Amino acid sequence: MAKIESYSSTPQTRVDLHSIDVDAVFELLQSSTSFFRMSSRTTDDIVTQCPFHGSGNERHPSFGICNNRFSDKYGLFHCFACGAKGNILQLVNHVYNKQDDSEYAVSFIQSVSDVAYTDFRGRVELKPRTPMKKPEVTEVELLSYQDQKSDYLQNRHIKPIIQRVFNCGYDPVDESVTFPVRTVDGAVYFVVRRKINFKWYSYPPGVDKPVYGMYEFNTIFPKAHTVVLVESVINALTLWGYQIPAVALLGTGSQTQIDYLNSTHLRRYILCLDGDAAGANGTAKLKKKLRANTLSVPMPPGYDVNDLDEETMRILYALKG
Repeated sequence: MAKIESYSSTPQTRVDLHSIDVDAVFELLQSSTSFFRMSSRTTDDIVTQCPFHGSGNERHPSFGICNNRFSDKYGLFHCFACGAKGNILQLVNHVYNKQDDSEYAVSFIQSVSDVAYTDFRGRVELKPRTPMKKPEVTEVELLSYQDQKSDYLQNRHIKPIIQRVFNCGYDPVDESVTFPVRTVDGAVYFVVRRKINFKWYSYPPGVDKPVYGMYEFNTIFPKAHTVVLVESVINALTLWGYQIPAVALLGTGSQTQIDYLNSTHLRRYILCLDGDAAGANGTAKLKKKLRANTLSVPMPPGYDVNDLDEETMRILYALKG
């Protein structure tokens, strides 16, 4: 198999491998297939059994998937026994025998991770990244989004006052609602965009996803010791409208986010992830890795916070345990 460092979704776009939560995707593959029964982690790789030879049952794992976001090999795999090489999207398609379905891997990964695209300009070079030292988004740009009219968020039951608190807006160029993501000191790190016509969140290439809404939470409730963790921005804003402060993992929780949450003063996290397999796996992972006390809200199968009305959500919240 040829080594391909980006995955062509359409002739115009490619997936940015750095936008994918490789750990979350691997954990879902491990829990939903018969492959990868044996695995371990080094500083750079997930080491496991190769699904390309020996029916995936080799006794001595020889297959590595790079999960170091600062490596130019992030999201790529290599088997040192059979020589198979490729990227995480090709791995998903191989495991599920979907090599002829170019959209399957993207759909699968979006159940546990956001997928960002880069404009197609020929070969995409993946380079080691350095943390952003200053914001890339100005307040003037944010105001330009807020000046635009869109009823999308209100139709999704996000109250106008919550939209103002979190500086939500609308970008008419790509028909997306906009959510500024702030650093702990309030500077805008980047803007998350969510298409209004289909479920697609977009992030700037190469950014590490922080915990969305933590700046606003700390500003409004500086002495609080409990916060709700959800997957998406929209779910977090929905709960804020119900007077239930929440922050979003923009997925099911990366190791970087977990390390951050373990460094805060918070003493309890209430997990309210989506009612699907990815949400269940994410909840189990967070309960294991978070050092603070954790409770979880019993979400109905197939639902997330924004699918439920306020009364139902409050009943489920009261049943957390």
